[in-house]
Amino acid sequence: GRTNAHKSIGCIQNPKTGKEAKAKTETASANSMTKKAVVVGAGPAGLAAAVGLARRGVQVSVYDKADEPGGQVLLASKQPGRAELAVVIQNLLADLQLQNVSLHLGRKMDKASILALNPDAIIIATGSRPHPKPVPGIYGPPKVLNVWQVLDGQHPVGERVLIIDENGHHQATGTAEYLVDQGKRVEISTSEPFVGLELAGQGDIVDMRQRLLSKGVVFNCDAVAVEIKDSDVLFKDKFSERTWRRTEFDTVVLATGNEANDDLYHQLRGHHSKLMRIGDCVAPRKIGAAVAEGFRSAMEV
Repeated sequence: GRTNAHKSIGCIQNPKTGKEAKAKTETASANSMTKKAVVVGAGPAGLAAAVGLARRGVQVSVYDKADEPGGQVLLASKQPGRAELAVVIQNLLADLQLQNVSLHLGRKMDKASILALNPDAIIIATGSRPHPKPVPGIYGPPKVLNVWQVLDGQHPVGERVLIIDENGHHQATGTAEYLVDQGKRVEISTSEPFVGLELAGQGDIVDMRQRLLSKGVVFNCDAVAVEIKDSDVLFKDKFSERTWRRTEFDTVVLATGNEANDDLYHQLRGHHSKLMRIGDCVAPRKIGAAVAEGFRSAMEV
């Protein structure tokens, strides 16, 4: 996939891969003024930052409001054929144990609780969240869900499902396979020329199309979702501007991208001299970027 994108060799778990000549040593001592750090968020970015800091001799505590570490990676690993993604989190957790990093789950942190710990450095890695209203209209659970709500089982999903894909990666296609394997009838609509546009550069699109089409998933392309009311969707052809309405679906699933969950970072700005944010709470991206940014932040503290 990286070759197709004209990029050098790389690894989502080890950001030094392909950059060995330029990589700084992870064991360099931390700034003498940084003895204790707090990391908020136990996704790949936060866990990588904690590992990197601990390797440099900093006392690190990681906090996350969820009862299980991993963030979005855990959701993605529930999709068929993607269980191996969970290994990224397992490896980081193993490193945390080796470094005796304290991990506090089920702890929702705010400005006061963080500052009360009196850390020398604060790293915010609170990730991202699905856009709340990516399509105009009046809608919400249980008839209109986002991909997260489907994968973590927050609401029951009906028998006929429409997935609106404006992301182009695995969010829509992986969730479609997850649902069709449960016996659901699934259709994917996208405004792009074909479903899974961003998978082409990764070399995943051929296998994806073979699996989904053989399982009966229907693709509908060049279709812009204009409005949603309840579970009825008004579409417009991207080129002809012809409109049509779809009313036959029990559940509509939105795979329409995320927005940064940076509220806590902005609450802390101006209240601590060594405050950083990393990962998706800067801008939603991929696992490799989160891990690389986590380790890089540890070197900058």
